[in-house]
Amino acid sequence: MSKQKYKYFILLSDVFFLMLSLYITAFLSILSFDFKVSKYLNYELSLFILLFVTTILIYFRTENLYKLNYILVKSHQLVAILKSILYSCLTTCIILVIFFPKFFYENRNEIIVSYTVATLLIVLYRVIFLRKFLIKKKSHSILVSNVVIIGTGNLAKKVALKAIIDNPVAINLLGFIDEKESNIQTVLSIFDVLGNIENLKEIVEKRRIDEIIIAVENCSYEKILEIIDRCREVKIPIRIHSDIFNVINESLPIERYANIPLVDFRTLKNLSLYNFYKRIIDILLSSVALIILSPFFLIIAIIIKIESKGPVFFKQKRIGLNGKEFCFYKFRSMVGKEEDDEFRKQKMIEFMNNNGNGEGKFNKVINSNRITKVGRFLRKYSIDELPQLINVVKGDMSLVGPRPCLPYEYENYEEWQKKRFEVLPGCTGIWQVYGRGKVNFIDSIILDIFYVSNRSPWLDTVLILKTLPVIISGKGGG
Repeated sequence: MSKQKYKYFILLSDVFFLMLSLYITAFLSILSFDFKVSKYLNYELSLFILLFVTTILIYFRTENLYKLNYILVKSHQLVAILKSILYSCLTTCIILVIFFPKFFYENRNEIIVSYTVATLLIVLYRVIFLRKFLIKKKSHSILVSNVVIIGTGNLAKKVALKAIIDNPVAINLLGFIDEKESNIQTVLSIFDVLGNIENLKEIVEKRRIDEIIIAVENCSYEKILEIIDRCREVKIPIRIHSDIFNVINESLPIERYANIPLVDFRTLKNLSLYNFYKRIIDILLSSVALIILSPFFLIIAIIIKIESKGPVFFKQKRIGLNGKEFCFYKFRSMVGKEEDDEFRKQKMIEFMNNNGNGEGKFNKVINSNRITKVGRFLRKYSIDELPQLINVVKGDMSLVGPRPCLPYEYENYEEWQKKRFEVLPGCTGIWQVYGRGKVNFIDSIILDIFYVSNRSPWLDTVLILKTLPVIISGKGGG
């Protein structure tokens, strides 16, 4: 069992203080809410309470307020709390204004006061009490993790020394595991080599290991992913320190041990439940979006037809889940037949083989002379991508996932790169939010594989919430 139970304790504490803030406000007669049992039938009030609690928790998770290295730094935590509660307040108010304007108008002052009380309580609890408690009790059993390091080279030794000498969160390093068969007995003269990776399951059970840190140097992509897959079989947290994953360190907010960036690779325990949940959310959100956007779709269709000859929708074969082809939809933004565009095909294969960087507009290698005037606008704000909601309803795509590729691109993928096709492709994904315009081809694959390994309702929600600003800013396309 992972020692990260403290995260659940902090989550429950947050819920407690958020509910307490509502009761305190009502008790002081500042709010017009009446918390008598009969009033629980008031669905508008119940909706506000639900939005109040869930949106704050979602933004807390988005701002990494359940990572120890953020909790222990006072300034980081204070800014993140204020930011999260402000975003939650704005989100809740927008939803209420759109769907329940009367309720919002009658209670607007009280809603603001409830967020103010919540801010004071959460700041007092987290920044003052909780932070001091964790610092004081960092050697307590609830924080101490039994850890082994996979690797016996200089990189593994560096991680071990940093964990011993400068350890902000307690690590009980039990020893090392060799990633290959060798006769090494000790590392740094004080730690035993407990075995090799072939004996990993036995070592984890016998030594009651809570976490695994992978620190293997001079390792190929195939080999490091093979080690990760082997570690995931024992179903405990895996953290990786490797130059291969520098793009994740640079692009995403990650947890650090002794200032060493460690990339999480998690094992989703209830994968079938997650897939069911994700499919329901995909159908609901995409169906609602298609209904709301239908007048907008009609206007775009008319403009496209007026400007140039050809169909409104552009259809194309793309590669999705497990390498299967499907029909992909977009608003047409170009003239001519893209299927006959050998220019793009040659440039894209060259781009992949040479590991082109983001400045070369990854996956946007196109003949710009064929883009229409309205097409440039549609591409800039990713409006041309909206018909993919149809693909989501059909089940070919999800709202969140790696982008689908063209068949000739798939043929040029190396085997390890095809791990990104283990999930449904998505309308948005981790590369679109964190890596657009900044990463090369290989790094974009690494980001997608990171998503595949770490996918969860939380991560999907974060990526959806962060996609909108990218689109509005005009960085969503090109």
